[in-house]
Amino acid sequence: MKKYIRILLLVPLALFLTAMAQRGDEAPIKVPETGANIKVVITDIKGLKTELTEFSMDGNTMITGERGKGYLSIPFNKIKEISFIREDNNKIKTVIQTIDGKEITMLMRGGGVFYGNTEFGPFKIEAESVSRIEVIAN
Repeated sequence: MKKYIRILLLVPLALFLTAMAQRGDEAPIKVPETGANIKVVITDIKGLKTELTEFSMDGNTMITGERGKGYLSIPFNKIKEISFIREDNNKIKTVIQTIDGKEITMLMRGGGVFYGNTEFGPFKIEAESVSRIEVIAN
């Protein structure tokens, strides 16, 4: 009888511990549908490059940030390259090279997420972990 009671207690405990061990960031990734097929090469802060299609930031096909006292949104189809520089105040300085050769600097809030598809499956990365984005087709 004690054996059955132990089993009855251990099974729910094992299920509970298994559920606790799963972290939220291990959930399946769903790339937001934007209707645009922007193709980029994204480089993370460790130098690893990943080619993505159907690229977006938080489901949007543009990057938004503070420029002076205002806010600016630049569509990815007008961007050639973005470089990211960490700031101490939970913001990221972005230096954006446009396809027509202009350079725009703005501050981006921390917490943004980039999404896209690789040849292997869906991909996401937090903005804080990105060092460079090169737009190669849009």
